[in-house]
Amino acid sequence: MNAFLGVSSFDLTEINIYPNPTSGWVTVSNNLSGTVNFTLTEIDGRVVKQGIAENESFMIDFSTLTTGMYMLHFEKDQTKRSLRILKQ
Repeated sequence: MNAFLGVSSFDLTEINIYPNPTSGWVTVSNNLSGTVNFTLTEIDGRVVKQGIAENESFMIDFSTLTTGMYMLHFEKDQTKRSLRILKQ
């Protein structure tokens, strides 16, 4: 169990985000089977984008977002993970 996130299943090493930092499109790839829900938030928690990833990779457009730190939250089978992305 990860004490920081308080959850115990899927491994962050199964999710890759590149390029990070970014000024445009970000590719998110994972080796997880099935669907993964994602939510992109500003650092203050305000939701910017959300959706369902049904493929092993998908892209998110950061070009219209303001410069700063964002959190990309994933949920699969009631397990949650979050990763930081820096928009330049």
